[in-house]
Amino acid sequence: MGAIASQWSALKEAGTYIAILSTHIQVREQNQ
Repeated sequence: MGAIASQWSALKEAGTYIAILSTHIQVREQNQ
């Protein structure tokens, strides 16, 4: 159970990072 929970939190962190990164890239492309 604990292993699954830690994997899930890592997955959520990665998803948040990717979401912020993709948003940042979109904003940069629009500004050019």
